[in-house]
Amino acid sequence: INSSVNIGLFYKNKLVSCLSFAEPRYNKNYDWEITRFANSLNISVIGGFSKLLKYFTKNYKGSIITYSDRRLFNGSVYRNNGFTELESSVPSYFYLKNRERFSRVRFQKHKLKDLLENFDENLTEKENMEANGWNWIYDCGNWVFEYKSIAEDI
Repeated sequence: INSSVNIGLFYKNKLVSCLSFAEPRYNKNYDWEITRFANSLNISVIGGFSKLLKYFTKNYKGSIITYSDRRLFNGSVYRNNGFTELESSVPSYFYLKNRERFSRVRFQKHKLKDLLENFDENLTEKENMEANGWNWIYDCGNWVFEYKSIAEDI
């Protein structure tokens, strides 16, 4: 994902954990958004997130917002590192075809005329997709968290 700050942990010259930050995509009331946190496949870096966050907050200033997929995570990495849970977003959806999952953003109605074989301006996005053999599945929404450094609270 496009990010302006990428911080990594290395083990024997191999990147094993990465935390990425960017200008917030959805909520402009924050200075930063965590866009990704990931470890190498089958690697667990105990304390990795904490170390990366500590480096970031020491070298960059401002508030942080982040989202955690409720299908996959319980948000504990954020809660355990000083983030405050703001809300749980409503479920969204994905499109499915031939057992492959696609982001709904790719199929917004204004894009469909160029993507679908049969497009009808009078139908909704979902009606057009269904008429072209696509199904949809709902997700579980996201946890939304914020982090404000101690200096911001003073």
